[in-house]
Amino acid sequence: MVPQDDLKLLTGLYAAYQTAKGWRPPTIVATLDEAFVRLGVAQADFHPIVID
Repeated sequence: MVPQDDLKLLTGLYAAYQTAKGWRPPTIVATLDEAFVRLGVAQADFHPIVID
């Protein structure tokens, strides 16, 4: 998830590099809601955990 415009350029360049190498580029989204949709999950699927 990359909401900042300046970082979108950097991640876009990384994705282009991945593609040029024949590798699968990362999926880049701007919002958490868009990430949930792409992953096929909802916020309700996540629960806090206790770490001791």
